[in-house]
Amino acid sequence: MSNMRIVGILVLTLVLISCKKKNIKENETIVPFDFLSGQTYKSLTIDLVFVEGFEPNSTAIANLEVFLEQRLNKPEGISIIQRGITSPEEETYSVQEIEAIEKDKRKNYTKKEELAAFIFYADADYVESGEDSKVLGIKYGPSSVALFKSSIDQFSGGIGQVSEVKLETTVLKHEFGHLMGLVNIGTDLVNTHEDSDHSGHCDNPDCLMYYATENSSFAELLLGEDIPDLDEQCIQDLQANGGK
Repeated sequence: MSNMRIVGILVLTLVLISCKKKNIKENETIVPFDFLSGQTYKSLTIDLVFVEGFEPNSTAIANLEVFLEQRLNKPEGISIIQRGITSPEEETYSVQEIEAIEKDKRKNYTKKEELAAFIFYADADYVESGEDSKVLGIKYGPSSVALFKSSIDQFSGGIGQVSEVKLETTVLKHEFGHLMGLVNIGTDLVNTHEDSDHSGHCDNPDCLMYYATENSSFAELLLGEDIPDLDEQCIQDLQANGGK
């Protein structure tokens, strides 16, 4: 899986238009600096499309907004516009199928001084999920992420499970961390801290971008801890690339 294709995947191991849509994702030249800096784009609009019945958790969305305000220089503000759609009736979702939904349903595109991003909340598993593990989120384009809400709901909110707010917030923040270029996927390292065994992730086990957010220890950690955040090394990287 290349860094250019799918750089951010959060896995929970189970034990347990512009005119004619000219600016569509495949033609974008958006880079992490555009998210972090206010030099070119003064604002950020996030087009969030969810399948009806799989709506985002409102607190998780509020947490994402706080996270973005903390790290992005967008003097004219950050807004999230939510819209529901009927189910595409997919048993699983591939990247290609998610891209087709984005092409059809996305309304906001980057223009002038306004940067745009896209989030899709899916009602079925990612195609690469297996019986023993579930993919909870992916970053699949320069301004696009998907969350597999049905999987998040399955493994949160129940007795002995992590809360829905914690799990969904962590997935959102982790995937947007990848849109910001973390770790070493568009935002250069100030100091060496990329995990040599898990590219695109931080080597600090307490960091939001640590690879262990992709296995069963992730859920166990969230049960008794706060929502993970970026460590100082990752924050320094963002600040060196135009962020806060």
